Formats: sequence, structure tokens, C-alpha cells
Amino acid sequence: RNAELKLRAIRAIADALSGRGLRFVAPAGTPPEIADTQRRLIAAQIAEIEATTASLADARSSALADAQAAQATARRLADTGPMLDRQIESMNRLDRRGYAPGQRLIELERQRRAEAGDREVALAQVDRGNAEARKFDQQVLQTREQARRLALVDVAEAEAEAIQRREEVTKAMQLSRFQRLLAPVAGTVQQLEVTTIGGVVEAAKPLMTVVPSEGALEVQAKMLNKDVGLVREGQPVAVKLEAFPFTRYGTVPGRVRSISRDAVQDKDLGLVYVVTVALDRDYVVVGGRQLRLAPGLAATVDVKTGTRRIISYLLSPLQTTISQAARER
Repeated sequence: RNAELKLRAIRAIADALSGRGLRFVAPAGTPPEIADTQRRLIAAQIAEIEATTASLADARSSALADAQAAQATARRLADTGPMLDRQIESMNRLDRRGYAPGQRLIELERQRRAEAGDREVALAQVDRGNAEARKFDQQVLQTREQARRLALVDVAEAEAEAIQRREEVTKAMQLSRFQRLLAPVAGTVQQLEVTTIGGVVEAAKPLMTVVPSEGALEVQAKMLNKDVGLVREGQPVAVKLEAFPFTRYGTVPGRVRSISRDAVQDKDLGLVYVVTVALDRDYVVVGGRQLRLAPGLAATVDVKTGTRRIISYLLSPLQTTISQAARER
């Protein structure tokens, strides 16, 4: 923002020096006090340049006034010159006849030469005054042109700086986007792999698991390979929460929603299948109040695979013995 503010200020000065008027509009979002300060600085810089040109203009006016005064003197002397010439000619005629004193003729001739010299001096002053006026005109133009040229150079530098700052901001925003992770859904973070500032993250490795807050809670359980033939989708289950002992708070009912098609390797249990359980309710009753379950709670799932009558428990050993005896030789 500072680079953009500087660029607009310099452009305003360049436009004012080019005769397009002073127009300064601060970038959007600039605090009013900063914009006012910048306007005062612009006005002060232009006023400084105008003061310099005004001083040169005054000197030009003074030189022209001197030239005009000298011109008036030369014109007056030019008018009186012929009159003195006629007086001198008359005195010469009288002097030849002996009617005029010679001293008077000498004084008239001296006056004529003096006025001729004064007229030459006045004409020289006219030329000098006009030359000084032209010099001051040139200095005014040079001062304005130099100020305008410097302003344009500053505009070019400010534009380059503004472009560089914009590129830096773009890179910073892009880097910020790369450093920020946005989950597609709102929820609770689980299984966070990195918990230290500056921790190294491996490529293509999951960083965390997000449990959606809007969806229904589910339980993911691991089932041993030997039990996979006994469990089916839709079977009822009883979920026991470690945080809420079932002997006191009971269990949470649910059903098997899905069973993974392939077994996964567990470092403690070996090959296991992942069973997803949908809960019938997402709360437990504690002290007469319903307490909502939060993601991340440890649980044990008991799957109800079927029912047996009491007589089956009594006949099962006998059936096994008969079956084994039938195979004996």
C-alpha cells in the first residue's frame, strides 16, 4: 500500500507540473490522516517549485521594467537631439557674424555630445534588460522542465517499486495459501500427525483425520480375520465406551453399516478387517442428562451374531462327541 500511495503522489506532482492540475486520490483503504498528510506534502513540493519560478518571474519583471525605463530615456534623448542640433546651427550663424558668445556654443555642443552618450547608454540598458528578461524566461522553463523530468523519473521508479511490491504480495499470498490447509467440511480433528511448530511433513502422508460435525457419528472397529465369517452388514451391535463404563451407563446401540473388502495390517493384531458401525443415537445419559458423544472416544463393539436356546448349549457337547466318534476307526 505504501508503494501505491507513493506512486499516486508522484503522479499527481507530475500532472500538476505538466499543467493538468493537481488531482490526488489515495488508494482504497488508506487511513484519512495519512491521505491528508500526503496531500499536504504534495502541495508543499509544488509550492516550493512555484516559489522558485515566481522568484525568477519577479526578476524577469524587474529586468523588463529597467529596459522600459531605459527605452523611455533613449526616446526622450532622441527627441531632444534634433532640437539641440538646430540650436547649435543657429549659434554657429550668430557666432560667425559676431552676435553670439563662443562660450555658449561650446556649452551647447558639450550638451549635445553628453545627450548622445546618454542615449547610447540607455539603448545598451534596453538591450541588457531584454536579455536578462529572456534569460529569466529560460530559467523558468528550465526549472519547470527539470522538476517535471525529475517527477517523471520518480514516477518510473515508483511504478517499478509498486510492481515489485505487488509481485512480492502475490508470492506471499501464494505462500500463505500453500501453508494453510482447508478441510472440505467442518468437524473435529483427529489423529494429528504433526504437533510441533516447524515439524517436517512427508509427501503424500496424511496429516490428520477430520470427523464431520454435521454427519452422524460412526464407530470404526477392527475385526480379527477369524471372525469375518460371522459378521454381516445390518447386524445389531452394542457399543461400550471406555469413558463411560457400560456397567453404569449402559451401551449405545447400533448396526454394522459396512465391512472392508480387504484386510489391513495391524502392528499388534495382524491382519484385520475394518468394520463401520452406525449408531442409533449419539449420546449417553449421565446424571439424567443427555451427553453428546464426541469424536475420538475409545470404544469396544460387541456384534450380536445370533441367538441360541439353552438346550443347544446342552446338546452341543453331545453332538460334538457323536460327530467325532463317527469318524473314529
